[in-house]
Amino acid sequence: MLKYRVGSISKVFTGVMIMQLIEDGKITLDTKLAKFFPKVPNAEIITIGQMLNHHSGIKTFTSGSAFKKLSRSTQAAETIIGMIEGHDSAFAPGLKGDYSNSNFYLLGHIIEQVTGHSYQDNLSSRITDKLGLQNTYYGGKITRENNEVSSYSWRKDKWRKETETNTSVLFSAGAIVSTTADLNRFIYALFEEELLTKDSISSMLEIEDGFGKAIFRKKIAGVESFGHNGKIDGFHSKLSYLPSAGIGIAILSNGLQTNRKDIVAALLSASRGKLVKLPVILTESQFMAFSGHYQNPDFPRDITIFEKNGTLMVQATGKKAFSLTPTSENRFKYVSANIFFQFDSEKNQMIFSQKGRDILFTKPLLVILPEEQLKTFIGHYQAPSFSRDITVFVKNGILMAQATGQSAFPLTFTSESRFSYVPENIVFQFDSAKKQMLFSQKGRDTLFTLLQI
Repeated sequence: MLKYRVGSISKVFTGVMIMQLIEDGKITLDTKLAKFFPKVPNAEIITIGQMLNHHSGIKTFTSGSAFKKLSRSTQAAETIIGMIEGHDSAFAPGLKGDYSNSNFYLLGHIIEQVTGHSYQDNLSSRITDKLGLQNTYYGGKITRENNEVSSYSWRKDKWRKETETNTSVLFSAGAIVSTTADLNRFIYALFEEELLTKDSISSMLEIEDGFGKAIFRKKIAGVESFGHNGKIDGFHSKLSYLPSAGIGIAILSNGLQTNRKDIVAALLSASRGKLVKLPVILTESQFMAFSGHYQNPDFPRDITIFEKNGTLMVQATGKKAFSLTPTSENRFKYVSANIFFQFDSEKNQMIFSQKGRDILFTKPLLVILPEEQLKTFIGHYQAPSFSRDITVFVKNGILMAQATGQSAFPLTFTSESRFSYVPENIVFQFDSAKKQMLFSQKGRDTLFTLLQI
């Protein structure tokens, strides 16, 4: 079973342990922070309750360049606590609610001071061992051998691995690792009074300025839910419980392009027996059918459609390319600008729709060369002045090019031995007799020679 960093869902675990200490009579919601950390501004009037519901006015330590600089390496507790103590209050305690990781970082250390045991030991004895959560624990460096996953972010049309935030920096505000099964077991146990009394749970669910105590109230598809979200590096997580339906929802992702609200809505629909429409996965032949150079005589720019790393891309003349999200087998959406693209491969047409306006684009008929003729251009080309070799090959009757370490792309026939890759304005001129290829981009010509094998 894969294990993910759950980010700020860790705060729910921390909040439960604080409420357990309150039930044990070790502290109260009115206990002042000054008893543990007197150097924090306003510590003499900040209460445990205000820290739990983010009404303390303690400024979060996770914002700004200083945090980013230290977040990648192990940090002593004294360093982080010193940062928190060094910040002025964001506002007077109790004045309003404002989310702050500092609250729950300090609460974790309060748990340690009150019990005389580490946060990790408390997590085990008070929650995970009690509930049999074998895959939930205080995380360290991500270990693939332990089925822990790294996180990724989609940048520049490619999934890129994220660097790891060191868990010593996150501590009780965000260092827990878990699975969806364990999280669901945890949230059910909380609401079934296996961890806290009914009165303590009711206290956690008291909402003030949008904040409960270590928990939030939200509506999912019109149904009231309680839980918490998490985000750290490329990890996205969500844990919710819907009391009226008796349903728990846990979502963990190590790379996300889809809105979490859509995922939760789909899961809720599935739990009610409703049909859930799965994402559209395009085949290679569909990518090829939609790709091409589209024109409309009344539109100021041509539009090029192409595939890149398994995603359909759009590029208008002179503009940057952007990715499309499929909504059906031949309809796509550019979410950020609410633009739709409807393809008709048989007619070589595409309808561009934006703000209620539909524009018909046509793709000029491609000249398909005999495969025997295309094979005269294939091979591995090199140029001493160019950093990458280029391999030319035929795939499904289309001449393709691929630079070393890059994705392959289709070439469009423009004359007998001349081809182009429109999205990047690249031209390939082949001379089969001389076993050469002239590569032209941005006014620069580079002569490649076919490598003899």
